[in-house]
Amino acid sequence: MKKRLFTHTFIWLLLSMVGDLTVTAQPTDLQEEHLIGPVKSVYLTSFVAKKQGKEILKGLPRWEEWGTYNKLLVYNRQGYVVEEHNYTADGTIGNKTITTRDSAGRELEVFYYDMNDTFLVSHVTISYDEKGNKTGEAIHHYRDLETGKELSYAFNSEYNAANQKIKQTGGQYGYYHSYTYNKQGQLAESYMYDSTGHLMVLEQLSYDKNGYIAERKETTYRADDTLRDCNQYKRDSHGNTIEWIICDSDCKPITKIVREYNTKHDVVKFIQVDGEGKVQATYTYQFVYDQHGNWVQQYVYLEGEPTFILERTIEYF
Repeated sequence: MKKRLFTHTFIWLLLSMVGDLTVTAQPTDLQEEHLIGPVKSVYLTSFVAKKQGKEILKGLPRWEEWGTYNKLLVYNRQGYVVEEHNYTADGTIGNKTITTRDSAGRELEVFYYDMNDTFLVSHVTISYDEKGNKTGEAIHHYRDLETGKELSYAFNSEYNAANQKIKQTGGQYGYYHSYTYNKQGQLAESYMYDSTGHLMVLEQLSYDKNGYIAERKETTYRADDTLRDCNQYKRDSHGNTIEWIICDSDCKPITKIVREYNTKHDVVKFIQVDGEGKVQATYTYQFVYDQHGNWVQQYVYLEGEPTFILERTIEYF
């Protein structure tokens, strides 16, 4: 369970290094989550659903059977996350992320703490010029995410006058990154290379008329330059991911996931199909909302049978 949570954090760090997906009309964290009103914090808990007659009741906490964790997100008044806490099976803090921001909501520093909240795993520092354009970013690693072994290396990013990341170098393995932009100044492609100059990951982005990411394709390569796999994502005009296609080394679809949403932008159906179009699983969702229009209970059904119950305790300013 510890390795799983650390792995999720490590994957997030790697993806953030591959490319900054920020565009000019970047929404706040609250807007990304389609949360309504002056939300101060959200505490998410998950349970296995238990059917009792016509009632659907909460069973065991979901982390006991599925290795997932409860989560607390704390927002500032501008709608950005400033704290994230993940909790282990006994209810104690598993790890946490603390973000400091300036008055405009821009990230200044990000601190990642370990499973027991006892030591700093990594630390991100971001710098800006007097006009508010990002000029640099450094990611310092102090501990191995799984072993706890002490480390000492960093990634450093360079930005041009248009506030565009143009290069990222450094790291334990000498990986480096480069980026290209479209005529609107939006990130179009990002490349991650190993220390020998071999292309490892190519990420390609396209945007809708509102400036938000509409499609994203990520392709990974083996050491001999052959294709390893590729993933494609499509989003609607509200930023909801509506399609995710996972392909093999021949770019043939292995799995396709389709999501449908209600008018509140909450997912109401999740369909997984194989490469031949055969449906493998269908999840449906029902919600209970508070007075602000945010869901506080989510009922998850697999093939019509209740599977999970998620609850959100939402605090407002």
